Amino acid sequence: MILFTIPYSIHSQTVIDFGTAKIAGSLTGLNDDTPHVSGTPLGAGVSFDLIVSVAETGGNPLGINTGPDGFGASGGSPSLLDNRNDLNSANDETVTFTLANVTGLAAGQSLRISGIRILFGTNAAPEYYSLSNGSAGSLSADNQLLPIADQTSITLTASGPVSGSPADTRFAVDELHLKVLGSGTDGGNDELQITSFGRDDSNNPEIRFISSVGKSYDLESSSDLVVWSIIATLSGTGSEIAFTDTSTDTTMDPKKFFRVKISPPSKGPLVDEQLISISQTWSEEPGGYDRTALVAVPTTGTPPFPVVIMLHGSGGNTGFINGLGNRLNSVIRVAPQGYGNQWNVDAEPNTDAPDVAFINDLITELKSYSNVDTTNFSVYGSSNGSGMVNRLIIELPGAAFQKAAGKVSQMITKMYQGGTFRADPANNHTYSQLVTPAAGRKILNICGSADPLIPYLGGAGVGTVFMDAQESIFRFAQAMGYTGIQIPDASGVSGNGTNRPVDIIEYSYLGGQVIHYKVIGGNHGLAPYASEASDLVADFLLD
Repeated sequence: MILFTIPYSIHSQTVIDFGTAKIAGSLTGLNDDTPHVSGTPLGAGVSFDLIVSVAETGGNPLGINTGPDGFGASGGSPSLLDNRNDLNSANDETVTFTLANVTGLAAGQSLRISGIRILFGTNAAPEYYSLSNGSAGSLSADNQLLPIADQTSITLTASGPVSGSPADTRFAVDELHLKVLGSGTDGGNDELQITSFGRDDSNNPEIRFISSVGKSYDLESSSDLVVWSIIATLSGTGSEIAFTDTSTDTTMDPKKFFRVKISPPSKGPLVDEQLISISQTWSEEPGGYDRTALVAVPTTGTPPFPVVIMLHGSGGNTGFINGLGNRLNSVIRVAPQGYGNQWNVDAEPNTDAPDVAFINDLITELKSYSNVDTTNFSVYGSSNGSGMVNRLIIELPGAAFQKAAGKVSQMITKMYQGGTFRADPANNHTYSQLVTPAAGRKILNICGSADPLIPYLGGAGVGTVFMDAQESIFRFAQAMGYTGIQIPDASGVSGNGTNRPVDIIEYSYLGGQVIHYKVIGGNHGLAPYASEASDLVADFLLD
């Protein structure tokens, strides 16, 4: 089964016209081992446009709000369709879903819109809705699912009450499923069937599906039906599996699509000095560009091996795969190359590259090799690479990696504003998207108090503005679940000269899950304690 779901609203879509948004999706590379419906697999190369338009009958069409709360009515409401319940029937509203330009389906197959659900606000009274195909019904908070017949277009009209007291409630589209139906010509089996999609008691998205023993399943999410991130990989049990996406805060997060795919077969083992290539297209490279990453594989030990992705500083990755000496020789090290020898964090002059997507795709590719421990990924970066690590902590899902370590760069102020973390999905340095970082990660950051390039106490440096280093790690600790106050500077713990020098001060949260080290007098290379700092980073990554 292919399941695309829009919780609450549609986010980050291209605005085609006032009151209209379009989602362009492409499903490629699918075969008999990928999701299907009723025993029928979805053939490779299926593509489609889903066009969503919203209008009021009163003559004032709703605008499309693409702000941090998602896609919805003008005036800042996060709802896709907003019924004000002001007793004025002229304010009743319609939303139209239209599938267009569907290609690649097998003979006898069709793409279907189905599973629209209605979300009521608090204190909601029953409201009435009609469908353009002639069916009509009354929905209440206990009966929210509209079964929709096979069709490629449907119009939903919200009719609020016309008497009594106006209710402070809203009508919103909560879910939308796209399914492939039909016999097709590809044969098929029933290896994967999604049985339900909804929310658990904590309002987190929950997917249930039937699995097969011996198969692995990738749970993926997307905000645009183009870039997909694996949020979990589960092993088949031969029965129903339930997965809850606890990393999604439905009160804040950009709204997501979800899908389940059977994991691709292994490509065999990674080999030492292998060069991995990921192709990307963006404004600077409209014709496409191959991003590369060099691999170092342990010569001893028993696979599968943990993986550490090594993100170089400004200047390139020459030799950076050995940036911690021989301290990480027991793990697979992967050194990707930043476009223009830099990572796109904020003020880098040579790149607007989609680096978060590059690292995400690289992680997905690495997990397809047989000697890789898919449950043990870390990211490490120095300087500009540490800035990129901060972006990855904020912007990538929890299943991507479990540990993150950065040297000589805390967060920039654009990443944390007004009490919320921010992502930069457009890669244009605006950091306009509110996000909640995935919980459960172990995070380390180490900075020098006398760094001349990146000020430890925060402020301007290398063309951007940095947070105070200790506040930066404190905010990450809060994201991981810490509820106390920030550790005062004077309360840091000095080294004892054995485990670390006395001039490397530790600030530890959540029992060591989140740690910051301040190197007293340390410069941008952390001298005179560069070697000791590398020891601390390596010990953290190998723990």
